[in-house]
Amino acid sequence: MTPLLLALALAAAGPTPSALGHVAELASSQALDDLPPGKMVGVFVQAPTPELQQAAASMLVDAAKQKGVKAAVLVDAADGAAAEQRARTEGLEVLLRLRVGLEGTDLTLAGDRIGTWVNFWDGRTENRQLASAQVAARVPADAAALTLARVVLPSITPPTPAAPKLGVVPIARIPARVVALALVDADGDGRPELAALTPTELLVLRADGEVLARRDLSALPESSHPVREPCGGLVSPDGDKGHRLLYASANQARGEALFVDKAGLHPVGLLDATPLASGPSGLVTAVHAAGTNLFGPELKLGTVAHALDHPVVTVTANPRAGTPAFLAIFAEGQVQPLGPDFAPAGAPTPAGIAALADLDGNGTPELVLSGPQPLSTTDTVRVLEPGGAAPILQADVQGAIVAATAGDLDGDGKDEALLAALQPDGTTAILRVGLKP
Repeated sequence: MTPLLLALALAAAGPTPSALGHVAELASSQALDDLPPGKMVGVFVQAPTPELQQAAASMLVDAAKQKGVKAAVLVDAADGAAAEQRARTEGLEVLLRLRVGLEGTDLTLAGDRIGTWVNFWDGRTENRQLASAQVAARVPADAAALTLARVVLPSITPPTPAAPKLGVVPIARIPARVVALALVDADGDGRPELAALTPTELLVLRADGEVLARRDLSALPESSHPVREPCGGLVSPDGDKGHRLLYASANQARGEALFVDKAGLHPVGLLDATPLASGPSGLVTAVHAAGTNLFGPELKLGTVAHALDHPVVTVTANPRAGTPAFLAIFAEGQVQPLGPDFAPAGAPTPAGIAALADLDGNGTPELVLSGPQPLSTTDTVRVLEPGGAAPILQADVQGAIVAATAGDLDGDGKDEALLAALQPDGTTAILRVGLKP
């Protein structure tokens, strides 16, 4: 009997649903429950073996049909990009691009849902009629799944190392919308404080939210082209143990360089470009695109100019040396990892705002992502291993994530990501993402 027939026989042997059927049902619910009925859906699946791919695709098509779609069909293609093109050609409105596999003793099904109908409102920028969504489902593998994956379990399975316990915790609240965040050592104790740029002032706060210093932005001349949607940049060019801040607001004509100490914020110079990110690989600056809340598309890494395909919402930096060194965040709900030379360092990932942070202290940064849904009353925080599809942490939070930074906030040698979540009442909650105490 072939592995596929054997696995299907094992799956049908009893009343308990198979692991493959269960994970397909979970994935299809994540991908399709928020869609109106009557959509034409394509299913593209990758797997380590042809048998697992064929079985997972069949299960997904059946699960999709249970969701009230007009039709669910398999899309045969070499990769995800080719699958999108073929789905569009065949008139499919929605495409599920998923990969099935084993992680330890779990069967996983992860990827994304995209809308295939794309408008190019300015000839270059994509505007998808259906927002993309992440899909990540996981269940314990059963005998059928192991057979399809051609896995033979040893008689004694060694224990799987426990994954680090990560969490999202609110630590402070700022009575205004936050535009950008950075970490800076304001009191000289070797541990950073939080700096937050708002539309009207720059604040330096303790981790518990107590304000240590503030700078009124009205000290700078107003921009001749103000924007309705607040935007700007804030960085600590010497890292989270440095004592300098660089900031610029789109509604001010110039930016400013400050020295920070216990006595407060001391102006030391003016800036002509907006500082977006700073890390061991250098300082990233950009020119504000007048009349918008975007920057670029030409950005500078130090003194070297780099042209991106689209303007960016912002750029965030890895606080430690390594790759990715930066994340470019686009208005289309995509995040592009970049290397130390600003070259692409991986495939784009759907997200709104994102940060790089070595949360577990293993020397490799995790991706801390929000969205990619537009501003709303709730958001989702996801943490991904580099190159991983299934989140190692996923949590729904109140508010919309609008800014992020990362560094060693508590001095334990491991990074934390700090996220600014805009609340419906106009205040901003500061969220800490990192190891649980």
